Amino acid sequence: MGVEAVYCSGGGEPTTLKGWDTVCKQFQDSGVEVALISNGVNFHLADVGVLRRMNYVAVSIYSTNREQYEAITGSRHYERQWEAPSLIKSEDSAVVVGARCVLNNINYAEVVNLYEKSMSSGYDYLIFVPAVDYEGIGLGLTDSSRLFIEDAIRGYGKGFEADFTNAADLVQKKMSHYNTIDNNQTYSEARRCYALEMRSNAFINYCGGVWLCQPDIGNELFKIGDVNQQPFSDIWNSDRHLEVLSRLNERYAAGECYNCRSLAYNRVIDESASIQADAEAEDILDPFL
Repeated sequence: MGVEAVYCSGGGEPTTLKGWDTVCKQFQDSGVEVALISNGVNFHLADVGVLRRMNYVAVSIYSTNREQYEAITGSRHYERQWEAPSLIKSEDSAVVVGARCVLNNINYAEVVNLYEKSMSSGYDYLIFVPAVDYEGIGLGLTDSSRLFIEDAIRGYGKGFEADFTNAADLVQKKMSHYNTIDNNQTYSEARRCYALEMRSNAFINYCGGVWLCQPDIGNELFKIGDVNQQPFSDIWNSDRHLEVLSRLNERYAAGECYNCRSLAYNRVIDESASIQADAEAEDILDPFL
């Protein structure tokens, strides 16, 4: 199918699935670049061969405070989050080992400590991600915790290295993982999600189900197929795919989409299309459009 790269993640920890390393090795042996997002708890010496052949390994870290770590994860593997770089890195491997930290209302005061600990542990970068409340059940940062984080980032005397972390960028985005866009807008004329129309994303869950939008994973209403029942090539662009795509476009046109980076992309394309409609037919603004 011409796939060049795959990253393995999960609605849960991917390395707890039996055979995860075998699947990754099959991709690697076929010339496909592989990346992994993991909490690192299940990494063992036997996995080093596969891990060192990866493009990058992004390890979830949580806190430099053991009690906070246990409160967030429910586990007692505090040390494991700091051991991944020393386990995976070697002179004969170019794998990038990065850290990812979801900032929530438990660990929000740890920004500086996490930055310094990640550097000293040998990570190549640290990405902070403000908790996104996809389900709207109050899991996001509070206003006071956002202000605390912003003050901590601005007040850090040594300064955050821009090529190591996105901490400064968080302040510019006002502590939001996504650009703030008011999507409470319905359209009287047809509007569609151009990102979905491009056919650039597919999310295959551990159960074999295929979805087009990450927040919909697990929702049967938006599942386009199951790779355990039919080949992906038969699922893609099938009648079911087109049916779900139409349903998602209706949701977008009704202003019901949120917490999605495609919103900003769609807004730009809408504006460009509006300009193009007033231009001469041969006056193409962008060959891609």
